[in-house]
Parts: sequence; structure tokens; C-alpha cells
Amino acid sequence: VTQSLFPPFSIVCEPLPGLAITHKRLMAGYLLHHDDIAVVSVLYCELHPQSRDHARLVIYENEMCQAVLMEIFVTERSTCCEKVGISCSCFSIEDHLFSTRSLAERKLWLRAISNVKVKLQNRAPGPTAEELGSYRQAIREHIRASKAMWQAPTYMDALLQRHCKKAATNSTPSLVAGSKEVESYGGSNDYSHSHVHMLQTSKATATATTVAAGDEDRGSDRKVDALPQERMATAG
Repeated sequence: VTQSLFPPFSIVCEPLPGLAITHKRLMAGYLLHHDDIAVVSVLYCELHPQSRDHARLVIYENEMCQAVLMEIFVTERSTCCEKVGISCSCFSIEDHLFSTRSLAERKLWLRAISNVKVKLQNRAPGPTAEELGSYRQAIREHIRASKAMWQAPTYMDALLQRHCKKAATNSTPSLVAGSKEVESYGGSNDYSHSHVHMLQTSKATATATTVAAGDEDRGSDRKVDALPQERMATAG
């Protein structure tokens, strides 16, 4: 069910040419965001490095990165947890619950976020262009090293109903629990800003709740500790 909700994509590290907002990109790719018990959103997420006292997870409508929907601020005190469950690919940043396509992708996202937190804990300055290139290279090397775990997903029609959220009349940004959220978005039928509603059957409800809620009834949160010495984890 989870993989059926994702469009075809690969995790990328390079910024988009001519788009300044992506110039500090460490990595980017699609994630599922748990909106409530019955709805998840397919969003394009981009991790940025530390800057002063925080890093950012910038969330867009799609991989074109033209419309920012939300920014989640990551600080040295931010809680970053994986959800423990059977074949569970969910993780959380503060009160935001996400899901990846696979356990390997979840490990990559948590590893990158943990390394950014190490930088923040060490009061490291923002990275230079050379350091940023080194961080990206470390991520690419990790993907290559764990290539066997990155199984090519089989794309199919979404196994849950797709529902496009109508654009709000007021697009004023609002600050919510450590994230900056843009209230107005939606419009087309693509994956980028579709909200997926659960089918109204008991079987689909049970399945979708497991996908969206991270199989919380089978385990507990486990905090992700900072990784040992690595290129990305070394203070600038």
C-alpha cells in the first residue's frame, strides 16, 4: 500500500539550476506525511544543512520546487524517532510523522538528519560550498554502498482513494509547532499535492492506519542517536 502512493523518483542531492531556494540542498525526495488518522499527503521534502541554531526540512508541492508548503525547523533539541514495527518505514520529526518507500530510505533520511543535529550540537557554522559538496558526496556514497537494499519499487495505481485538497482563499503563512506552514495549496491531480483518503472498508482502514500511523500499536518510538565519526558528522 505504501509504495503504491509514491510517484517514480530517485533521491537527489544536487540543487535545481537557477532556483536559489534549493542551493543548500543536502538531499531531496518524496515522503508521505501523516495529516490525520485517515489522510496522508505525498510531499517533496528537501533537507538543508545547519544555519546558526537550526537546520530546515523544506516541503514542496513537487520536485519542481516552485511552491513551498511548509518548513520544519530542526534544532539540537529536536526529537527525531523511528517507528518500530514489522517492515515499518515510518519516522517522526517532532510532531510530524513521515513514511518512506522502504527501510533503507528511512535509514538514509534519519542518518542525514542525525548528522545535521551533530553539527548543531557542536555549534558548527554554516557549511562552505566545498563542505556542502562533501556532505552531498557522503550521501551519494551511502546510497551506492547500500545499493543492494534499494530495491527498485514496482509502480502501480494508488491502493487508496486520491483526493485533491482545494486551495484555500487565504494564503497567509502561519507558524505551527516549530514549522512554518503555508495554508493555501492544491489544485491538480498529480502526486505532488494529492491527499489520499482511506477506503471506507474495515480492511482498508486497518491497512491504511498502519501505513499512516507507523504501526504504533506494535512498538514504541526509538530515538535515533548521532552517528559515529563521519564526514558529515564532523564539526566544520
